[in-house]
Amino acid sequence: RAAAPARLLGTSHAGVSALARCARTEAPSASLVCLDVDGARTCSSPATLVHAADLAARLGEPEAALVGSTLTAPRLLAAAQALAGPIRLHFDARGALTNLRVVSQPAGGCAAEPDEVELHVRSVGLNFRDVLNVL
Repeated sequence: RAAAPARLLGTSHAGVSALARCARTEAPSASLVCLDVDGARTCSSPATLVHAADLAARLGEPEAALVGSTLTAPRLLAAAQALAGPIRLHFDARGALTNLRVVSQPAGGCAAEPDEVELHVRSVGLNFRDVLNVL
């Protein structure tokens, strides 16, 4: 089952999580599992924790969260296609990443010339400089 991104491995354990990722990179054969447990809602008896960590390892999940009695793992989900056609990432004001929004872009309207190429981009990312431009 997929977990909500904010729920899985919260920021208070980010350092331990990063250390575990580095250890798994250095020793891929090591069975090192990070198990996030919500103590207020999870029966955190040692037997339950060992069973959950063992199950995560057998499923090949290096990071998991035990929420109640449900073992969840981080997954990327396909974003809903909100806009059709050309789009662009726009921001009205600097100061916060929440100012970023996806807006429709006018269609080109003209065909490519014989010495031109039209590209269809399926995926993009933000680099550090892009983020600094927004902030």
